[in-house]
Amino acid sequence: MKDIRNYGLLAHNTFGIDAKCSRFLEYESVEEARQIVGLLTEADQPLLILGGGSNLLLTGDYAGTVLHSA
Repeated sequence: MKDIRNYGLLAHNTFGIDAKCSRFLEYESVEEARQIVGLLTEADQPLLILGGGSNLLLTGDYAGTVLHSA
């Protein structure tokens, strides 16, 4: 799993918005994703699950964790 703080999301949205997230987690398996979602939900942490980014319009930085498939 990749775990990066203050990560730029420019390469993850087709609108080319240069926004950042507080934390970026890239998971390798469905089970790993389930564990991450469970832990963040229990800790009441903001979470955004990101796919290809083609239907995502970022309006600024995201003060939470972005979860993305490797």
